[in-house]
Amino acid sequence: GAFYTAGSRIELPLVLGSLQMPVSSFHGIAFSATYDAALIQDAYFEITAPWLGPQGVFHFQSQEQAGSGALDVAITHYGGAPGSSGFGVIGKLNFIVEDVLVDLLEGYDSIDINLSLDGVMMVDSNFNLAPVVMDSITVRIYNPDQTVSILPAPEREELVVFPNPSTGQVWVRSAEPIQRVRLYNILGQPLGQWQDLGLDLWPLPVYELGISTGAYILEVETSGRLWKEKLIFNHCKR
Repeated sequence: GAFYTAGSRIELPLVLGSLQMPVSSFHGIAFSATYDAALIQDAYFEITAPWLGPQGVFHFQSQEQAGSGALDVAITHYGGAPGSSGFGVIGKLNFIVEDVLVDLLEGYDSIDINLSLDGVMMVDSNFNLAPVVMDSITVRIYNPDQTVSILPAPEREELVVFPNPSTGQVWVRSAEPIQRVRLYNILGQPLGQWQDLGLDLWPLPVYELGISTGAYILEVETSGRLWKEKLIFNHCKR
C-alpha cells in the first residue's frame, strides 16, 4: 500500500455509477469532501470525466473553505446540453498532508485520518434527485522522524483496488489492460471469474455476487503479472 507522511499528496478517484447500476441522464452533482484541517494543508479536485461529454457542455466549480476542513465541489451541465448516461471516474480528490507534523505526531509513529464525502446531491436532466451512496476512507499518516529510514523508495502504483475497505462498489484500476479477474473467499473457494476484459478500469460486480461483510481475495491478471489483493467489506450495503 501507499505510505503517506509530511508533505505527501493523497489522491482518491471519485467514481459515479457502475456497470450494474449506471448513472442515467446525469445533469449535475454537488458534494463536500471533509477532512482534518490540522493534518491536511490543502485540498483540491481535478475533473477527469470524458464519459460525461466534452468539458464545454458542463460547468465545474471547486472551493476550499479555509480552515474548515471541507472542500465544496459542483459539476453542472449547461441548460441546453442533454444529460449524460454511463459510469466511471469523474475526477480525483487530492489532499496535501501538512509539511510539519512534529507537534501533531509527537510520541506517535502514525495517526489515522478520515476522508469522507458529505452532503452529496445528484440530479438528472429533469432535476429529480438521484440516489447516491456516500463513502469514506481512513488513511494512515506516518511520522517522518519514525519512518524515514525504513520507508521504501516510492513506486508507481501499477494496480489499485479502491475503495478498500469498502461498503459497496469496488473498482480495479491497472496501468496495463486487465486480462482476467478471480474472486475467492477467505477459505480459497472461488466466487467468480471474469476474463478477456481488456480494460484499465473495471467494476467488480459486488451486487450480483451478493457480497457480505468479511474478507476476500482478489486475483488480477494483466499482460505483465499476476496480482493478489486482500479485499475487506465492512457493513456491506446491498
